Amino acid sequence: MAKIIGIVSGKGGVGKTTTALNLGLALQELGEQVIVVDGDIKNPNVGLYLGLYKFKNTIQNVMRGADIKDAQYLHASGIRIIPASLSIDEAGVGFSRLKEVFNEMEGYVLIDFAPGLGRDVLSLLEICDQAIVVTNPNIPSITSTMRFISIIKEMNKEVLGVIINRSGKAYEIKREDIEIICDAPIIGEIPEDENVRKSAMMKTPVLSYKPYSKAAIKFKEVAARLLDINYEPPSFSSIRNIFSYFSKAEATVI
Repeated sequence: MAKIIGIVSGKGGVGKTTTALNLGLALQELGEQVIVVDGDIKNPNVGLYLGLYKFKNTIQNVMRGADIKDAQYLHASGIRIIPASLSIDEAGVGFSRLKEVFNEMEGYVLIDFAPGLGRDVLSLLEICDQAIVVTNPNIPSITSTMRFISIIKEMNKEVLGVIINRSGKAYEIKREDIEIICDAPIIGEIPEDENVRKSAMMKTPVLSYKPYSKAAIKFKEVAARLLDINYEPPSFSSIRNIFSYFSKAEATVI
């Protein structure tokens, strides 16, 4: 059975899609089978982030009975995704079939959620085994994260932890305070890194664009923590970055 993990956030703009794709790629590089699913059917981002816009089949087709294999796409970076349709006509499909479909898979299924606590979010959360909450170290983000975590626990879902995105700036809430406020462990801090923004422009995860950047290394550390294995950051990472591979954004049906 697959491990179905929701990548969630209390508010938008905190880097949830970035986290889902890079954490998925990091887990894959550590030997796991991974697929990232776009669960935001009203405002899909996974395909757009990777420069992919047109798909024969999407998660909505799977909800209606299509074979999940026909909705999987392989990006040039190596990450597998199941996108959501960009059409507004596809926005009203329910999630009830997905639990059974995902449980027939192996490895990790990371679902990139819509932000907030809307009806679609709560419905999709029902099919997840666990959740990772992405936040920024500021008051609005932490307040919404605290509320979201309490809802997840009320639903008897396991909170694997909190990932603090874009950390390292002045006047931010401290890590230890975030843990106390949210009553959940911090499993990773992804620093502010211009390579993340550059990778988005290149339509590829930062692990593919700059695999030895500060952000990429931190995503690998989070993945290793989830797998309960040791990860030693590579030596001379700044020099290695100069020779890192630039990926093209393209996809093929698996």
